[in-house]
Amino acid sequence: MLALIGTVKAPLVNAQPAITSTVAQASEVAETDSIKNQLLGQWQARDPETDELVTFIFTPEARLLIVLPDKEGSAIAIQMGYEIDVTTQPMQLEVIANPEEVAQTIFELTDEGKLRLELDGIDPGQPRPTAFSSSATLFEKISDSTILPEDLQVVELETEKSRPNIPTQFITILTQAQQAYYLENGKFAADVAELGIVTNLETEFYSYEIVPQGDSHGSAIGELLTHSVAVIALPKPDTELPSYIGWLFITKIEGETTAIRRICKSEESSIDLSLMPTIVLGDSLEILCPAGFSLLR
Repeated sequence: MLALIGTVKAPLVNAQPAITSTVAQASEVAETDSIKNQLLGQWQARDPETDELVTFIFTPEARLLIVLPDKEGSAIAIQMGYEIDVTTQPMQLEVIANPEEVAQTIFELTDEGKLRLELDGIDPGQPRPTAFSSSATLFEKISDSTILPEDLQVVELETEKSRPNIPTQFITILTQAQQAYYLENGKFAADVAELGIVTNLETEFYSYEIVPQGDSHGSAIGELLTHSVAVIALPKPDTELPSYIGWLFITKIEGETTAIRRICKSEESSIDLSLMPTIVLGDSLEILCPAGFSLLR
């Protein structure tokens, strides 16, 4: 009997740390779920540099949509993923563009129900801040809804792990923003500041440039193409990466305005910035990449 009691008592004593650990894990999960539920919805703040309203939308599917400033036209949202860690002080947020591009930052929910988020200097590969700066952004919740407006154009960043996809994502974002800007203003923006996008045109591997092309496409083509703009991604020296050029053409076919986008990838790193695609008129409008380039989309 004593031997039996001994064998019973030992597992009970040894199980105590496991029980404590299980309770702690359950408490951590509950706290994480509580914070996630508080984050869900639409948060808005003014960009301190441009004074434009910027909206973050956190969804139950762990998607984060950053809505670019709406100039009373068709708004654009960049879709990324996010993860949080509520066990640290301050709490941690990871914004995931793709598996190789993760920006690390911190956040907190204030007693007034606002979201304080450190955005200053937050870039993939940079260390996570340990404390809030004086310029940390304070978001106010404007809605619990995670249903996207019907006129919102969502740009979903690709999840492939290869770095060359990053320039195509960037070019897609800028050309879609240019399309929305053109529909409102009848012209293209000269730079990202005019577009109302807060972004850095210099990254670790590439530099980007917006190049308006005008409307000099020849008489026959000029009747169809009213304006065009290019977005160029040039690799940094010694990277041996390809260059990319994205074109946005605004066309008028049977009186209706239509946008055509093309992205071409170079076979060599260095390119001639004056290169233009070949535009072929036939039963439909065909746009071919210049020599030395291949069409991506």
